[in-house]
Amino acid sequence: MINNKRKNIIIISTIKLYKGNSAGSARMMNFARSIAINNPVYLLSYTFPANLKLRQLDEIEPNIFINKNLRRIKGLFAKILYPFFIFMFLRNVLCLSKELKSKTVFYLYPSTKSTMDFLVVLYLIVLKKQKVYYEVNEVRKYTPRLEKHKSFFKNPFDFVSKKITYTKYIFVERCTKYYTGLVCISTNIKQYFERFNTNTIRIPILSNININDDCNNTSPSYNDSGPFKICFAGMINVRKENLNLFFKSLSILKQNFSSFELHLYGPITTQEKKLIFEKILPSLGLQNNVFYKGIVDQKELISIYCNYHLLLLPRGNNLQNHYGFSTKLSEYLVSGIPVLVTNVSDNGLYIKDNENGFIIEPDNELGMADKLVYIIKYYNIIVPEIKRNALNTMSKHFDYRNYAVVLNDFLC
Repeated sequence: MINNKRKNIIIISTIKLYKGNSAGSARMMNFARSIAINNPVYLLSYTFPANLKLRQLDEIEPNIFINKNLRRIKGLFAKILYPFFIFMFLRNVLCLSKELKSKTVFYLYPSTKSTMDFLVVLYLIVLKKQKVYYEVNEVRKYTPRLEKHKSFFKNPFDFVSKKITYTKYIFVERCTKYYTGLVCISTNIKQYFERFNTNTIRIPILSNININDDCNNTSPSYNDSGPFKICFAGMINVRKENLNLFFKSLSILKQNFSSFELHLYGPITTQEKKLIFEKILPSLGLQNNVFYKGIVDQKELISIYCNYHLLLLPRGNNLQNHYGFSTKLSEYLVSGIPVLVTNVSDNGLYIKDNENGFIIEPDNELGMADKLVYIIKYYNIIVPEIKRNALNTMSKHFDYRNYAVVLNDFLC
């Protein structure tokens, strides 16, 4: 039954929701577009000091409003008073909600900064009795940086810091029982968090099929006079994305076929960059095959994908990836360029091998290398059909319009 009552949805987060150039901001924009079909949506990113007034918000798309000019105090003073700043932001958000004429519900998109999570529960839910929904897209305690740590005696600061962070994430999980409902990005996450809150719904990765790009007008082809080009886009983290294994696969491929290039796009830490380009690649003889292309605006990526033969998601089967679901997959599918993914999380629900993409079991460099050989050899024969099926999959499962009714009913 469709809930036809008009309501206001206020999405809040510490991340930059509009033009944030991140997977989170891209997901929330399509999430907002889905809701905005039936209701006004307000994307309010953390800002302080600043009052939030309805007249100061900008309508960037029909029914979608943002607070554009974000101000944030920095430095040691800001770190000490950060909880106070977050509280004032929430107070201002609540005051703004009172300017709205119809019913208002809140939606929290979390980040690694859990202060917002705690204060939303204490202030908006417990004290002010507001309806608040929560986005669940990962199990934070399973992030790679918390999996391994030195003993207390070798590095007491690192040991204590990670123990505190782990405990904080456990507490955040327990607090999800206080939310009106949870929106989960994957099947595994939904099953995991139903222990704390039974009012859950699964909304997968979302895309905008109206993105204007040139990829859909042509069918990708491979001419062996040039290199076979592979693209990876996202946070470049060897452990999370299983890049070390993929590099090994490329070294196996290079034994019989050397005319290929892997281009990496996205944020990378100095430590990760040194690990990849000064240690891993030289040891595998791939210095002339792998290139870092920098950070590109999210809107430009779709057209950039058109320059490649294959898009890559090589994640391994660790706990973080088991529960997560890469938002990059829907963005890849929009381009129409074939994707190669591993069978982790919900990937296997949507990608069928040789039908709408390529999928293999995770953590198998020989299997990955064999699949690359197959793709390159038969590329021009199989890719046109794969492209058509990939676009159909994206339209059927990931188009934000498909979820307007179910979200309108759930966010009641």
